[in-house]
Amino acid sequence: MKRVLKISAWTIGGLVTLFLIAFIFLWATEWRPKSVEQVYAIDATNLFRLKSDTITVLTWNTGYAGFGFDMDYYMYGGQQTRTSRKNAAENLDAITRFLTECDADVILLQEVDVHSRRSYGVNQMNVYRDALKGYTGFFAYNYASRYVPFPLRAPMGEVQSGTAIFTKLPAVEVLRFQYPGIPAFPRNLFDQKRGLLTARFITQTGHNLWIGNTHNTDYNEPDIRFQEVSWINGWFRERYNDGTTHTIVGGTWNQTPPNYIPSTAEIDDTHFRITPVSSILSDGDWMLSYDTDPLDFTARYLDKPVHELSTVTTIDYFFMSPQVECIDVQAIYLGFENSDHNPVIATFVLKN
Repeated sequence: MKRVLKISAWTIGGLVTLFLIAFIFLWATEWRPKSVEQVYAIDATNLFRLKSDTITVLTWNTGYAGFGFDMDYYMYGGQQTRTSRKNAAENLDAITRFLTECDADVILLQEVDVHSRRSYGVNQMNVYRDALKGYTGFFAYNYASRYVPFPLRAPMGEVQSGTAIFTKLPAVEVLRFQYPGIPAFPRNLFDQKRGLLTARFITQTGHNLWIGNTHNTDYNEPDIRFQEVSWINGWFRERYNDGTTHTIVGGTWNQTPPNYIPSTAEIDDTHFRITPVSSILSDGDWMLSYDTDPLDFTARYLDKPVHELSTVTTIDYFFMSPQVECIDVQAIYLGFENSDHNPVIATFVLKN
């Protein structure tokens, strides 16, 4: 009996030691983003003015090429944690081909992995850079954890991922801003820390144009969603008040746009609580622009693989300041074959 107790004590002690080592490792390697980080800057701004007042911007949540037609996901009522290596490679190839053919002036991508177990260690940013000739690419982290221990039956492992801007237009500055609402301990050791990646351009008339890329929280945390939207609204309105700044922000808001009517399936889903985006974004002459066609949805739910009865929604769109007119916006239906989101492309005219 004493021998059994001794072995049990050693076993428990060993497990506790391993847990402490893992905790110390995660704490020591935790990504602690600054409130603002400069990604790129150039001084000779007068040499890099835009040549046109019409700009085409595409936004696409690529789902790290991991959410093709075959996938459901454990966090949203499904069972799986990652797709096969073969499907991941095929998804990435298809996404890359589409991007090379879309011919947008600026491309905003969300969920771009640079070294993650879930996407088999492929640096997707490098894949896109190599393929998108004529574009300059900028990347900022949204997720950087050396080890994500969930789900316990099949841990995600390392995740290094973020957002990207690819532009044919000459950016003069690129910044990454940390959103409020960083997860509390211990989630901060292995959860996302979302922020805004934004690039500044100089218009023909010498005004500033900020084009931002956002991927807001998708968890059932309305307070954090509101904090993020409030930060976006405040930061860009503050710069607009000087009268020389235009704003376009695109991405995955994980909230429905104004006047969108969700289906019963969207409302009843307990894993992804659909909520409308705060009306503060559309106060005054500021606008939100999305594809209003009732058949052109931008994302599917991940409780099941792609199916004729898949729940779909619209959570990808654009936010614009006054004096920016959206003359066309389209969600491009790709059947959710290679991502759980469809790309959205819009054409904007800058007014002086």
